[in-house]
Amino acid sequence: MIQAGTTGANNSGYISFFTDNAGTSAERMRIISNGNVGIGTTAPGGVSKLEVQRPARTTAFSAADGDTWHDLIVRNPTNSSNAASGIAFLMNNTYHKNAGAGIVAISGGSDYTASLAFVTRPYGAVAKERMRIASDGNVGIGTTAPKEKLHVAGSIMQGDVDTRPGGMITFSMTITEGTTTTFFNPSDLDGVWSGMIEMHAKGHNDTNRSSYQQLVFRYSNAFTALQSSNLNLTPTFSYVAGAGATQGMRVNFAGGGFGQTIDCVFRIMGSHNS
Repeated sequence: MIQAGTTGANNSGYISFFTDNAGTSAERMRIISNGNVGIGTTAPGGVSKLEVQRPARTTAFSAADGDTWHDLIVRNPTNSSNAASGIAFLMNNTYHKNAGAGIVAISGGSDYTASLAFVTRPYGAVAKERMRIASDGNVGIGTTAPKEKLHVAGSIMQGDVDTRPGGMITFSMTITEGTTTTFFNPSDLDGVWSGMIEMHAKGHNDTNRSSYQQLVFRYSNAFTALQSSNLNLTPTFSYVAGAGATQGMRVNFAGGGFGQTIDCVFRIMGSHNS
């Protein structure tokens, strides 16, 4: 049954929707005068266009029991591997399939398994998955197949190496042997930055070539070695002032494998002193 009515001074209208259950009629949804829709409530409030209110539930939450938390279901009727169901958040008055941000459930293909992915779209580029909570609970940032409780594919920064009191950044990169390559360049490496650099490098698919280095850096005194251990691979560090791609802290590897790929992991701890 559909019923229309007014509230207040009879100048605010609403439409109510009723259903019968075992002979008892009850209101299930209401559209109020400002267009807000309430399901389970006759007074959807605030600026929300949709408010869903369920009867009070005191049952303790259990992830394994949907009756304790399944208040809104977005369903894809197939569980084919990598099939998805999600919610998109768009910031425009027209629809575009490559826009906004979203949360997506992704099927594992059997036994109701699912992962949860988070999507964002940068300026002038396509939307991409940024983080995934896999079905086993592992969290991946920059990877869709996290191998540990937290797996980050890319740089990790604690604090801020460009400010005081400073911080630490960890990252990996590949460097071609014989090519001088910039590995780190803070935004303002000009007389006030100091810190420690730790590097582990090895030949790609070659365990007989490796290098481990610990150095301190203080502009403009450049690098001072603390520890050094090399096996058929010797790095040379240098510094070039400026903010370009060929400036900053640089390294060149030598060891008889000119042009080969060197896998490197860096950990840099430092700060600006001003």
